Amino acid sequence: MSDLKPCPCGKTPTTIDLNGWYPMQKWTVAMPDCCNEWMFEFRSGYSKDQFEVEQWAKEAWNEMPRAGEQHE
Repeated sequence: MSDLKPCPCGKTPTTIDLNGWYPMQKWTVAMPDCCNEWMFEFRSGYSKDQFEVEQWAKEAWNEMPRAGEQHE
């Protein structure tokens, strides 16, 4: 079972792929593995640790607004 929220395409991704990530950059672009249509940018904070950046990508994906959700 995935710990990721569903994609706007209707599927639930199993992973978030880092698109062109390399150590020590401020921002990274990522996309879910389900459709390769929805890309998002998140702060990767100049980290050298790929595992850490992957975790931040998952958090950023889950925090993105989705249709029908209530936001404060």
